[in-house]
Amino acid sequence: MAGCSPEEKTYRRFLELFLGEFRGPCGGGEPEPEPEPESEPEPELVAAEAAEALVEEPGEEAATIAATEEGGQEQEQDPEPDEEAVEEEAVAAAEGEEEEAAAARGQSAVPPPQPQLPPLPPLPRPLSERITREEVEGESLDLCLQQLYKYNCPSFLAAALARATSDEVLQSDLSAHYIPKETDGTEGTVEIETVKLARSVFSKLHEICCSWVKDFPLRRRPQLYYETSIHAIKNMRRKMEDKHVCIPDFNMLFNLEDQEEQAYFAVFDGHGGVDAAIYASIHLHVNLVRQEMFPHDPAEALCRAFRVTDERFVQKAAREVRHFLINSSHKCTS
Repeated sequence: MAGCSPEEKTYRRFLELFLGEFRGPCGGGEPEPEPEPESEPEPELVAAEAAEALVEEPGEEAATIAATEEGGQEQEQDPEPDEEAVEEEAVAAAEGEEEEAAAARGQSAVPPPQPQLPPLPPLPRPLSERITREEVEGESLDLCLQQLYKYNCPSFLAAALARATSDEVLQSDLSAHYIPKETDGTEGTVEIETVKLARSVFSKLHEICCSWVKDFPLRRRPQLYYETSIHAIKNMRRKMEDKHVCIPDFNMLFNLEDQEEQAYFAVFDGHGGVDAAIYASIHLHVNLVRQEMFPHDPAEALCRAFRVTDERFVQKAAREVRHFLINSSHKCTS
């Protein structure tokens, strides 16, 4: 790190600190030490402890201790078998025979244990249950940015990490995250389970941070510095329904190399609900960059991005209503 610039040293230092804290989502960190096997106590100690425990009991047990000390190693006679214990052993034997028969037929009586999924970190916003493929990029970018900003990541580094993570996720096979289509008589849209996608995003983010600590690939380009501040009041609402977005390194976030440096700032009013504000804060700028006229006519591109975002949010609301009705009918019939 001797030849690194001061900014690169700052970025590397953040990555090291971030990796030290950000372990849960992908099972990183040091493995937990296995418990040491307990050593068997010596027979003399066992006999002494048993004797001490029995001395406290009066009557016949005290006499038994004395007889044991004088007579040496006499073996106790087994008590008569309990009828309930005999029945339990018979049931267990019958179950064992059934398992062996099922194994002989090539069937497993006991289902294999499911792998334990890593927990998600606390998120600054609720996750919707399902998204479409067109929404994967915005969801991935936002999950990365929100998680990195929570640790006070520099905006340039946060944008670069979010871009690299999103690219890895988009190039991966997402079919494992698909939700099976419900038989509702309509042509369904391919949907992705958001929680599974989030786990994949955080795992990719962790891998990229580990790689960049060893070999940092970025060189910051000269650009304008935007000094910004944010203040929000929810007034009489139970919770904040407005959302804001600040992306000073917009070109880095979308890998725009042939354009002037740009920044993106937005405020979305909830108007009695937070769902539309959240959706627009995640996807509007993604839909903006996807417009063909964005490089030469950003104003028109922004208008079209608003329309696309609005249409997709309405479609998402309609799908969720349909899923809700289907699930409700299934519960009523079951």
